[in-house]
Order: sequence, then C-alpha cells, then structure tokens
Amino acid sequence: MRDIPIPLPSLSEQERIVGILDTFTSSIENLKAQISLRRKQYEHYRDKLLDLEGKPGVEMKTLGEVCEVINGRAYSQPELLSEGKYRVLRVGNFFSNDSWYYSNLELEDKYYCNKGDLLYAWSASFGPHIWEEEKTIYHYHIWKMNCSNKIYMKYMYYWLQSEDMKGKAFGRLHGATMAHLTKALMESLQVPLPSLEEQSRIVSILDEFEASIKNLEAQLEAREKQYEYYRNKLLTFE
Repeated sequence: MRDIPIPLPSLSEQERIVGILDTFTSSIENLKAQISLRRKQYEHYRDKLLDLEGKPGVEMKTLGEVCEVINGRAYSQPELLSEGKYRVLRVGNFFSNDSWYYSNLELEDKYYCNKGDLLYAWSASFGPHIWEEEKTIYHYHIWKMNCSNKIYMKYMYYWLQSEDMKGKAFGRLHGATMAHLTKALMESLQVPLPSLEEQSRIVSILDEFEASIKNLEAQLEAREKQYEYYRNKLLTFE
C-alpha cells in the first residue's frame, strides 16, 4: 500500500470533490432511513390489520380449508443441469443465491410455478413470495399455494408474513439440524377470514406500503449507481 501513488489535486479541488460526493452519500443515507421507517410502518399496520381472531364477522378456517398446499419435487444431482429448458427454483434463490440449476424434465403442471403464483419457502429460510418471472420448476423445499375463492391470494400473502402466522407456526418448528415447517402443520394453521370486501380493503392498504417501499428502493439503487459513477469520474486524474 505504501508504494501506491495517490493523485493529489489542489486542496480547493479536493474540497470541491468531497462536497459533491458528500451530497450523494447524504442522500443515500437519507433514503436508507426512509426505507427503514417505511418498513417499520408497514409491519406495524400489517400486524394490526391482520390481528383479526375473535373480531366480529371474522371466521377462522384452517389454511388447508382455504388453500391447496403443493410440495415441489425433490431432485437427484444428475437431474440438476448447468443449462436447460427450465430453471429450478431453490430456497436460496429467493434470498441470496444468484446461481441456478436447470432441468429439461417435462413434469406435471403442479410442479411448475408461473408468474403470479404464491410460493412459500419452508426449510431453513422461511417466507411467502409471489413469483414474478417465467415458468419455472420449484424445488421440494418450496410449496405452491393455490388459494380458493374464499380468500384473496394477496391477503394470504400478507397473512403469511404476519406476526399472527409466525406466532402460530414458528413455535412448532421441526428439525434439529435444519428447522422446517411440515405440510401438515401449515395446513392446520388457523387463518382469520373476514369478508372478501374486507380482505380487499386490507390488501389495498398494504399494497400501498409495499409500492412505496419498492419506489424508495429503486431511488436508492439509482442514487448508489450515480454516486459510483461520479466518484470514479471525479477521482480519475490520468
């Protein structure tokens, strides 16, 4: 490090560059704070709106009564290819793993997820996801959840994130080495079921929060790219 040459403009130029980059970093930190606050607001209202057990006009149904829970397929290593017709969605792909396996297998329709399907990761990492991409095979550690006409899919999506659901499910996890929910346990969970009109109202409120968070995240991503561009441009002197 001692032998690396550092470009050294005048102090006034250094001050000018620092001022520009400080403006970007301040904006980035402000957006991060806004996102954090909006997420907390969202979680507060989500849990308040979905804390419905015992409320007038709210039925309690088991999840299995209002939603078909379908297991993905397990794969042997030779069936997982480096390229092929279909991507194979694994739990890690929802969270931090950008590497994909592929398959050329032609399977029953129930083993594919399509855009708009509600999925739930049930092993090691947990949570609902609405699939927004092309037709894909989903792995055994993911459930596809087909909702009946008694419950809106997006209402189920939000309820599956709620503290009500977590309180009912996560105290009963199975597995010593890899915690997981069982299909039987998931299907037995008691889901509060208000009228479809009330479900729609709740979904509309939470959709607004979700859209607002995504908008702020898009602004943050754009601002971070701007910062990197100007930092590299301003600090290149050769």
